[in-house]
Amino acid sequence: MINKKTINKIKTENFIKEFPILLALQHNSFTVRDWFEWKQKIQKSHSSNQSNGKISEIEILNIKNSLFKKIVESSDASQNIKSEYLNSVFQGPLFLIGCKNDDHLHFLWNSLKSNPKLIFICCISNNQLLNHLDFEVLLKTNFTVYQNLLTSLDKKTEFFNILSSSLPNQPLDFIQQNFLTHLTLRK
Repeated sequence: MINKKTINKIKTENFIKEFPILLALQHNSFTVRDWFEWKQKIQKSHSSNQSNGKISEIEILNIKNSLFKKIVESSDASQNIKSEYLNSVFQGPLFLIGCKNDDHLHFLWNSLKSNPKLIFICCISNNQLLNHLDFEVLLKTNFTVYQNLLTSLDKKTEFFNILSSSLPNQPLDFIQQNFLTHLTLRK
């Protein structure tokens, strides 16, 4: 028989699997009006970026902290995420913001810093647990350098593969043999 706990557990597990970037936030004295206004602000940013052709998604999930701890502990997450850190930080009303990519992270961070009722607990990004200092470093990091490096390495590898497949091996073998012959004669 499926009960409310099972439904919430499945919903939370699917949410965690779907989003590679999760922000865990605690909300104290957050009224329904505050919640509605903040959620509208998030959705407005999300819809304006989608109209520009960007594919990015943000979702918010209210969860019980004990359920989130159990799911993370039973997951394939690294030991860093499963550490005692989780037991000490999740102590109040909690919600998760899930992001499929990092398009909205700057906006979310500024929005969180401007609202004193929201407390940033942690970010789980690519199976790594980040505190607020690590998260700020992540926001300042220019990932285009890394992407450009990967692109150029792919192109270089592709160029090397094309070059090696298009060159006939016989002249290279011949040059190698001549070179070895000359070296042995020089001895």
